[in-house]
Amino acid sequence: MEEFDVGDIIDDNNNDDAGSYVVVSPSGSEINLLTEAEKDYYEGLSNRYQSDNLFKNISDLSELDRILLMETMCYRWGIWILREADYDGRIVDPTLLQKYIESYSKEIRGVKKDLGMDKASRDKDKQSSIADYLQNLRLAAKEFGVARNEQAIKAITILKELEGLLTLHDNSNDKEKREFKCSQDDIIEWIRTQIPEFNEIDEALRENQKLWIRKI
Repeated sequence: MEEFDVGDIIDDNNNDDAGSYVVVSPSGSEINLLTEAEKDYYEGLSNRYQSDNLFKNISDLSELDRILLMETMCYRWGIWILREADYDGRIVDPTLLQKYIESYSKEIRGVKKDLGMDKASRDKDKQSSIADYLQNLRLAAKEFGVARNEQAIKAITILKELEGLLTLHDNSNDKEKREFKCSQDDIIEWIRTQIPEFNEIDEALRENQKLWIRKI
């Protein structure tokens, strides 16, 4: 088999036979790969990375382009090492290819760290998310307690006022009931006026709960 210079492998994407397997990078660039397996590998990684991470800035997407290309090259070289030949059957040096893989792997780890994709960054973000969750939970519990206290105070106030009206009703004659508006009809109407005021507190609590749910 023909000897192959591993130093030329990065230029393989410029070969005339490399255009059959085109992928679109996260930043929108088209990249030519050598085989359908490489295309599947690239697109699978790209979908996973973009579903597991949120990249909006073009510079971050460009860095993700670099990661995907370098990982695809490592994938290619790994196949060549196993075969001890490239796709065209040309002999390669496994030791030299392994050095390329190690160099790219180191670069990949560095870029992932910069983008916050490494395990240490993910663990840090997870801890931060848990801390935020607990803080929001404490605030929600506090606001819930305040709202319930307001409702309790309002309910007790209404009951005490109702108790006073009933006492006045029981101790009054018909004329006094009309004068002090403590007849049964008056008491029922008074109760009706208190319900909206009590419901306002409950409605405010419900609106706050919508915010708590979104935060938590």
